[in-house]
Amino acid sequence: MNANEKMVSARIQLLLNQPFFGNIATRMPVMCSTSHGHTMATDMENIYFHEDFVDKLNIQESVFCLCHEILHCVFEHGLRLGSRIHKLWNVAADYAVNGILVKNKIGSPP
Repeated sequence: MNANEKMVSARIQLLLNQPFFGNIATRMPVMCSTSHGHTMATDMENIYFHEDFVDKLNIQESVFCLCHEILHCVFEHGLRLGSRIHKLWNVAADYAVNGILVKNKIGSPP
């Protein structure tokens, strides 16, 4: 299964098992990109994934990473950065988002 197929499968799994995330995942464009880092990213309108990164993930890890980016959008992390130090803000936001996903057993962390 290639990276694009994994992202489609992850979205379908979310629709079936996690309707909140599935609804958002199907409304946001999810696209392959090499200019948005080496993992996954969001600009609050789109979700980008690096093909090489997703190729190494199983479906449950893909679900986790997709939901990770969705929660950044839900919590408007990109819009609330303000004058904070970007790298530190991102680490704090990642910590909060991952904690929610792990606690609710949504996918598997890579």
